[in-house]
Amino acid sequence: MKKRTIKIPLYKTDSNKGLTYVLEDKIPFKIKRVFIKYKFKNIGNHTNKITNMGLLCLSGSIEVFIKKKGIKKKYILDDPSKLLFIYNNEWRRIVSLKKNTVVVFFASEKYLKNEYIYD
Repeated sequence: MKKRTIKIPLYKTDSNKGLTYVLEDKIPFKIKRVFIKYKFKNIGNHTNKITNMGLLCLSGSIEVFIKKKGIKKKYILDDPSKLLFIYNNEWRRIVSLKKNTVVVFFASEKYLKNEYIYD
């Protein structure tokens, strides 16, 4: 079974320099597209035929609802050390739980309009 969530290692060098999370070698696919969503309430409501994604909530928090083959699961991302994977052919809906939430998406494919399946 493919991993759904992973915890990204935190590196601390000096308290004056903040915290650093390193993603290197943590995403199990080649990244071909990165995009950021903010100032949203509800996004997704679709399936990608071929694209796999990794989601990282940089600030705020989100609920991610995933459905595949009759199985429904909900995930909360509320810490930038949590990385969630959504695989191809999985329906998703993402709901912002806080104002000014920022989410970065890592996609295995470039944007292809015809690979989206909407409800």
